[in-house]
Amino acid sequence: SVGSLRMTSTHQHSTPDIFPSNLELCALNVHTAAVPDAAILRARRIYEEAIAPFLSSAEVGENISTPGPEACGAAFYVTAPPLHVWSYPIKWIYNGDACAYHLFDELFDACKVREQFQDASAPPLGFEIQGGIKLYAGSFVVRSSKGLTKPFFHEDYKPRCGTRAYTFMTPLYDMSGMKDGQLAYHDMDGEQRQYHYKLGESIRFGAKFSHATEGCSTDDMCAFLCFNFGTANLDDSNWYDILGNLPAVVLKHARDLGGLTLPENIDLHIKIRRIFQQANTSGSGLLSETELAAHLARVNSESNELVEMVGMSPYYVFQQLCGDAPSMTESEFDKAFSELIMTNLSLPGSQ
Repeated sequence: SVGSLRMTSTHQHSTPDIFPSNLELCALNVHTAAVPDAAILRARRIYEEAIAPFLSSAEVGENISTPGPEACGAAFYVTAPPLHVWSYPIKWIYNGDACAYHLFDELFDACKVREQFQDASAPPLGFEIQGGIKLYAGSFVVRSSKGLTKPFFHEDYKPRCGTRAYTFMTPLYDMSGMKDGQLAYHDMDGEQRQYHYKLGESIRFGAKFSHATEGCSTDDMCAFLCFNFGTANLDDSNWYDILGNLPAVVLKHARDLGGLTLPENIDLHIKIRRIFQQANTSGSGLLSETELAAHLARVNSESNELVEMVGMSPYYVFQQLCGDAPSMTESEFDKAFSELIMTNLSLPGSQ
């Protein structure tokens, strides 16, 4: 049920990619696969011991932990998107320390994810991550979508990520009795469809897979095991596109414990690259003086905060960063801004 379809992007950063097409779901770059019962049961025990009892009182940006036999006192980091953007409550509970990272890494291995992304010629056809496969982050996703009328459709990865990064989702409990509150997605014709979550089955999706949580007619709280994973071959040209949506504190574990090549002061680099992509409204991958000036003129812009950190003149920021050059790439912008900031604040190396 899985073939391949060549898709191209007009973005200057991109080269043509081959995205697998799933004929059963009629969608790009997505497939489903069984999850071993033992992996689900272990994830459920960890969730019930270390997450569920504390979830209602857990604050965004805080760690929760408990000294139980399953989680062994691991700390889990709580995040949530703005309610006014997503329109329903959802929390991601990521690895918050080394112990939690190793727990998720063990679950990742137990779910046998790597085996299905190592050879494009073996089922599921077309799925192969080059350069070795790494777990970027593990999490429990918990949400309730009663009353949601307009699903928040989004893609986890930009098209230029190609087939280098994926999200894995599998429910911790049976959802077969729920007629809605499932996963909405857009098929290859742009039509909305429903994927029905099944206990013991995971869905793995990457770039070009537009999806959202459906509204639910009941107030069921749904819990999932989630992994973000992909190529170990990260460099200055692709790491932000692949990892930019993950919290910096979580990525530090992937770097220090998982062996990913990522810069020091990663929270600063994420902010700088986010500013670049917001300012580069043309999408060309080359930031012009006009684009940066327009971005700096916005009220409460993150870039204004960075300019103030280094005491730069707000009127000649572009020239202070790159001299007489007509434009800057994302890497050049990151390097110039981070070196100025770290020199001014006496922080350790920019890379």
